Amino acid sequence: KGKKLMVGYWSRFSPALQFGMEAFDDGLLGEPYVAYGYLVRRRGIPGIPTFIDKVLSGGKGALLDIGCYIIDNILAILKYRKPISVNGMIYTKFGNNPDEVKFNWGNWDPSKFELEDYAVGYIRLEGGISMILEVGWAANVSHVGEKGYMRILGDKGGLEGIGTEDIKEIALYSRTKNFLIDTKPVLPNRDLPLEMVRTFINSIITNSEPPVSGYQSIILHAIIDGIYKSAIKGEEIKIEVPEI
Repeated sequence: KGKKLMVGYWSRFSPALQFGMEAFDDGLLGEPYVAYGYLVRRRGIPGIPTFIDKVLSGGKGALLDIGCYIIDNILAILKYRKPISVNGMIYTKFGNNPDEVKFNWGNWDPSKFELEDYAVGYIRLEGGISMILEVGWAANVSHVGEKGYMRILGDKGGLEGIGTEDIKEIALYSRTKNFLIDTKPVLPNRDLPLEMVRTFINSIITNSEPPVSGYQSIILHAIIDGIYKSAIKGEEIKIEVPEI
């Protein structure tokens, strides 16, 4: 009581993402039905002692490390629709290969690499929305660095955004009576971590709710945990989000 909690998803403060949230709130997407998130590095496995350490990471790899950002980006636009069930798979294809260490971001012992370096998920959200995810520290893809991509489709309009953990550019695709139209906003430059801190301080001063709540993080991590459980069991997992 008398305390404020805000989870540090700094990517939430991206002007591009906030345009997407505003477009959704204004009804420009209509009824959403499909969301897709992609956040993959060609080679970007972090070295010790970061997420590569199974003890420090809680036994979770790329999905927890960077996947949380793309999931939050999508759910923020969708007003945090709750998950119903998930199908997921996790893969270790690069981190346990000694020949791969030199291509990545740090050093580690491949014989002790026990985390996933790629994860995929299919999540059913409330309202009949399908959410599809791809997250990876390493993959044989065309882009050299880290690439983030987000698509949300509605029956009136669709959003597509590109960036990394944060969405840097975004556009709305829809139509008038006789024409298809593309809308791309003019976005301000913003220091996202600084904006996150400023927003949290302001929530304390004004006694208002921070925009990235602890309960939203519970929903997000229920999805992440569900993907891991589904991958281990080899079946669809129902997700129960506790009410608070």
